[in-house]
Amino acid sequence: RHVSLLRVGERPDRQPVRADAVPLHALLPLLPPALRGVQGHLSDRLSSREAGHEPHGPDDLAGAAIGAVGAGTMGAGIAQVALEAGHEVVLYDVDEEAPARGVERVRVGLGRRAAKLELDADSIDEWVDGRLAPLRTAVTLDAVASAADVAIEAALEDLDLKRTIFGALDREAPSEALLA
Repeated sequence: RHVSLLRVGERPDRQPVRADAVPLHALLPLLPPALRGVQGHLSDRLSSREAGHEPHGPDDLAGAAIGAVGAGTMGAGIAQVALEAGHEVVLYDVDEEAPARGVERVRVGLGRRAAKLELDADSIDEWVDGRLAPLRTAVTLDAVASAADVAIEAALEDLDLKRTIFGALDREAPSEALLA
């Protein structure tokens, strides 16, 4: 598997940098010192991409199913952003009640977003329901691994837990799936 590491930083003029607005090679110097060793690997991948040999490009995620492992604040936020971008989303959490709470967080977040679009009440409900339609929950981690083209881990900050999650995802996900 290839893992792309991307850290969004700031430009020298202190303007925020959007990850989708800057080529990856421009962000390599922003890697923290602990990750400097992967810089050569990422540079090799970029050279390969420029030569037309890279299987994953920015357009390859269009229509990708996104799996969020963890349905707390972070997982629900990931789900919301993915839904707003038009992706199908699978939300999972080891706590059986957490996905329902996560879906509600997403619903509330989408409602706030819709309100900023200055829609009337009926249109807000329609907009939110339309964004929520491709959201589903999973009862097992294997279900996320098999359904998602991109699986994003958003579990508690416990290294052993994260290793367990990535181990399970790696075993069950198709080889072309991206794990983050």
